[in-house]
Amino acid sequence: MKKSFRSVGHWMKAIMFSLLLMVVYTAIQVGAGMFQTITYQPDIAAAYESVDYMQHKVSFGVIYKPEGPWMFLSRLAGGMVLYWVIYWLWTRWRQNRMER
Repeated sequence: MKKSFRSVGHWMKAIMFSLLLMVVYTAIQVGAGMFQTITYQPDIAAAYESVDYMQHKVSFGVIYKPEGPWMFLSRLAGGMVLYWVIYWLWTRWRQNRMER
């Protein structure tokens, strides 16, 4: 017995939508990075002028960047909420259109 996409629950659709958003976002970031790497042309004169500024600027402390399972789960939850908002707006629009 083969299940169609419509028979899959809304939770599973929301998770798939969220994962798809993460994959598309990552692909866009990788593509932008590749484009910038390919088109980069270093300017030695401008780089030499900024050396003095960089020698006097020192950062102290620790920079905490929260990565790992919590960031993944928060992005997954955000994508699921976005799916449900879009689904709710779509059903409201469709109901209003059918009432006319």
